[in-house]
Formats: sequence, C-alpha cells, structure tokens
Amino acid sequence: EHIPSSGDRKWTPSEEGGAWFADPPDPQGQNLSSSVVRLSVTRVRDTAPLAAGDPATMVTPSQQHVFYRGTSGSIEHVFVDDTEPGRPFHRDSWTALAGAPAAAGDPATMVSPDQQHIFYRSTNGESADGPIQHIFRGDNEPPQQLHLDSWTGRTRAPFAKGDPATMVTPHQQHVFYRSANDSIEHRSEEHTS
Repeated sequence: EHIPSSGDRKWTPSEEGGAWFADPPDPQGQNLSSSVVRLSVTRVRDTAPLAAGDPATMVTPSQQHVFYRGTSGSIEHVFVDDTEPGRPFHRDSWTALAGAPAAAGDPATMVSPDQQHIFYRSTNGESADGPIQHIFRGDNEPPQQLHLDSWTGRTRAPFAKGDPATMVTPHQQHVFYRSANDSIEHRSEEHTS
C-alpha cells in the first residue's frame, strides 16, 4: 500500500505496522531521519467522579496517587500499584471514608515517613472561607482506615480563604494558607519518630 506524500516520495508501512518510512533504512541503519513513528495508546475508562478542581499528586513506594476535589465537594483518590498484575486503577473517596466535611478548595498532598496526608479547605456554611482539614493514613494500616483532624480547628487559627500548601522537614509537617484577612498563616506539627 502506498500513501502519497509531498514531492515524489511515497510512504510505505513497515512490516511491523508501527512505523512508516519514506525510504527504507540503508544497511547501516542511517536513513532514519524521515521516519514517522505511530504509537498505540490504550485509554482506560474509570467511573471516578468528575473534577471540580485541580489535581494534586503523590508518589509512594510502588504507587502513584492523584487526589482532586469532586463536584460534590468530596476529595477523590485514584491510584495505581505497580506491584499488582496489570496495574489496575483503584479509587476511593477520602472524605467519605474519613467522615470529613466537604471541600471548598483543592487538596494539597504530603508524604512523611510511613504516612500519606492530604490537606484541604473545607466549607463553612455559606462562606467560602473555612477550616483546613487533614486526612491521613499510615502505611502499615488497612487502606480504608483514615484519620481526620482540623489543623485550624484545634489551634483556633483563622479560617482559610485560599488552598493550603505543604512542606515536610525532618520531624516536622508544615501547612501554609491564605486566611480570610489575606495574611499568610503557618501551622506545624512536630514528630519525634
């Protein structure tokens, strides 16, 4: 089969069907500059809820995670485990599993030794300003066992107007956010283990 191209050259399919060459490579394999490679892409359909915000990512040993705010205010989690045959996608809702309030903003992720964390601005009645919620799980706990606390609620800190940003330092976890009065707030927690 010949597919016309510009000029006098003809495009012919390779025997493998994956690449098309204007001219076959010479015996030394030097004539590859005019080749076009066609890649096969497999799309995976998933039933994850639609997104209302931007994703945040996290990498842990053998896993890749994506968290995002769903249209219902849930914090959704999609991940793949490289150790599983076929690398299937998994999904769950961290707000549903933790019994957490709905999100008004996008999540921020944090990985600390043996733990996975997300922080987000939750709703506060009709106001867009709200507390910073924290959901986390320990790597040695069952996957569905999540913990919830409010980093602004327990310290009576100002509500957040913006989404949180996270930082991990040795033995400390830090969260920064823009408060309702437009100041930048900082909350931290120290860990000895």
